[in-house]
Amino acid sequence: MRKIICALLPGATAVLFVAAADGPAPPTVALWGITNLASRMPPQLTGGRVARGSLVRITGWRLGPPGTAAASKKLALRSLAGSSVEIRQGAHAFAAWPVMVSQEEIHAVIPPDAPLGNCDLVIIHDGQESRPSPLRIVESEFGAFSENGHGWGPGAIRNRDGLQNTLSHPAHPGETVRLLGTGLGTGAASLEIFAGGKPGAVLAFRPLAANPGTDEIAFELPEDVPEGCYVPVQVRTGGGISNSVTLSVSRQ
Repeated sequence: MRKIICALLPGATAVLFVAAADGPAPPTVALWGITNLASRMPPQLTGGRVARGSLVRITGWRLGPPGTAAASKKLALRSLAGSSVEIRQGAHAFAAWPVMVSQEEIHAVIPPDAPLGNCDLVIIHDGQESRPSPLRIVESEFGAFSENGHGWGPGAIRNRDGLQNTLSHPAHPGETVRLLGTGLGTGAASLEIFAGGKPGAVLAFRPLAANPGTDEIAFELPEDVPEGCYVPVQVRTGGGISNSVTLSVSRQ
């Protein structure tokens, strides 16, 4: 309920003040607070747009209930812990699928049939809506997962034996490795991958059913890939170039 306060100023007519409404404030999405969950690249940068079917990270305030974060791996959930995510374009609204909800962060999967182009994203928590936040959706814009979870440093890369690529367990030229990320979307036909600036042969790519929104790319390291502890790896799709993560390569 809003409180209405009347006051009479000297020499003036009555002035009406309307105080703020009682009850909790609505959820608020931070400026540039919608990014690819893996890359964390700001949307105004090349490679920072959001793809169909990708995992996104939404940051802000009052996005979910206080306390422990709620998580689910079930797709097509319209709401989690009292919070839902809507993508709106004109008169049309599409529900994204929340997989993790906390007070200051939401992870959600953009539906594969989401509209392309400029949209608005709205968070709804306990019946209160956030202000619309601008969002541009494209067919494909890959982000590579890193081990530190921040989109840089050693990547989430497995060697041929299935073990994590590390300084003490490097990959070898010509070996097949697997990279995890999100955002291949519907435009993966133009997929290219580079290790140390050298093109690698893409062997396969697929979504991981056990981890909604996560993609796996299997590729062969080129024979002339440079050796090193931190060889950069990037993925290019039709939309742009991904963030850079690293892997360890040795000929020994």
